[in-house]
Amino acid sequence: MKIPVQLFDKTGKFIVNVGGFGKGPGEYSTSILCMQLDEDNNRIYLYPCFTDQIKIYDLQGNYLDLIQLPCRVVHCWFHVNSEEETVVVFAPALKNYKPSKMAGHNFSAPLYCAWIQKFTGEVIQNITSDLYGFDKINKSISAYGVYTRNNTKIPDVYFTANEAMTDSLYHYDAINNKLIPMFTVDFKNKEIPRHFYWELPNHYLCDTYEVQELIKGADVIINNFKIFIIDKTTLKGAYLKLFIDFCGNIELGIDRDLKFFFTNGYFILNWETAVLLEKLETVLEKNRISPEIRKKLTDLKYSIKETDNNCILYAKLKR
Repeated sequence: MKIPVQLFDKTGKFIVNVGGFGKGPGEYSTSILCMQLDEDNNRIYLYPCFTDQIKIYDLQGNYLDLIQLPCRVVHCWFHVNSEEETVVVFAPALKNYKPSKMAGHNFSAPLYCAWIQKFTGEVIQNITSDLYGFDKINKSISAYGVYTRNNTKIPDVYFTANEAMTDSLYHYDAINNKLIPMFTVDFKNKEIPRHFYWELPNHYLCDTYEVQELIKGADVIINNFKIFIIDKTTLKGAYLKLFIDFCGNIELGIDRDLKFFFTNGYFILNWETAVLLEKLETVLEKNRISPEIRKKLTDLKYSIKETDNNCILYAKLKR
């Protein structure tokens, strides 16, 4: 069953569905990759994959309008300025990609890898992929991506081919219309591993891993997965482990999806209630937690059931 985007308040109370699956006005037939909630202007912006539109809704779930992109894109990340009615867009630079009609990818490659446009569709400024060598990468849709986590004031963007290669995390300088390389890793004489870069207000992060293909073209196994964090000021780094201190130091563990937990200035964790209950029980078995924390976690444990909906744990990032 396909579930549309849903809006909840901070207590977990369901408010409304935002659009729905289908081909009618305000509906979408593909998954939503990128979204933006703008409470100040009573707007929700959704981008369905493999389309050329950003759909606009109000906070009551009503469809209002759309922002027409200059072409259909594999997927994109965007940031809307509602007051100025402009949008910054980052898209995979698949200049050498040959679409496959058999796979349903019947569209041309993006014209730009980054651009600013008006709500009306007029492109104000753009960056083409050849300026940064992205056009030399000949990758499939599933292998090549672009990501931004929106944890800093300047839009960050990371173009990845999901392979072992030298690359960078960039900042988009909208005033001068440039991508400024901000962070990369020099692996010295060692073989470059597959990796991913992302950014927090005061730190850079990188994960590295190895891919073992079981059967050609089939599922793979991820081995030797590591995450390390680098202080922006001192450039000192360390391997990373995360603990949720407000839940009695529950260890989060090493998670490949960690990069997606940090977004829009928040840490957001979506856990099934059964998983959360198991974590709580493990913490409560320890003796080294204060009576206040023990009571808080015990009350939380008995307030939820395994059959409840997922629990969202979130915290605002320090700046």
